Amino acid sequence: MIEGAGTDVYGHSNSMKGKIASVLNLDKALSKIFLFMEKNPDYSMCCHNAIVLNQVSTKRERIKSFNYFTQNKEITISEIINDWYIPTASILYRISARKVTPSFFSGDYILSLMLASAGKIYYLNEFMSVYRLNRGGVSVNVNAKKWSEQMCKLLNWYNEYTQGKHDPIIQARIKDVKLFEKYCILRKKGILIPFILMPLYTMERIKIKLQSIY
Repeated sequence: MIEGAGTDVYGHSNSMKGKIASVLNLDKALSKIFLFMEKNPDYSMCCHNAIVLNQVSTKRERIKSFNYFTQNKEITISEIINDWYIPTASILYRISARKVTPSFFSGDYILSLMLASAGKIYYLNEFMSVYRLNRGGVSVNVNAKKWSEQMCKLLNWYNEYTQGKHDPIIQARIKDVKLFEKYCILRKKGILIPFILMPLYTMERIKIKLQSIY
């Protein structure tokens, strides 16, 4: 077993040794999901939920869940393609299941996609880490247009890699990525503009966001 810190956990290196790779620190959470992986060799990855700590907003925020899952479950390839449900620090995966990833894209999203192609992914519905949103973070400072271009490029690459096995899901996701880009651009012009020009999409985003508040 290796720990994520200081290692190439996203799979661009072939120098990784051992059986299991982790993108989190060694603690009780790691022990719990490591035991699951040991008992269930058909799973390529295991992960858990996280509390989102918003350090950007000056307003008092409610505590939020990273996702809206309500129980332990197997995460489907459709869910992985469609959104970001897996906290980075919760990932534990089988090194033997790691596949080559495109040189133009790195991160836990493509790692999850590749691992889902190699085996099953299990989710533990427990808060065992904290995901911080801060002004220096990637998820806060994302450029919507650049992100959209990279995501579409990645999804097309993955579609070709899987020989069109998930084509309908991927095409729907590409469409959603482009809608999100448009939403972000409009929102920068004014918080009410998306409600006027993209009412259905905007309301759906609010609905999903509310599901993660407890």
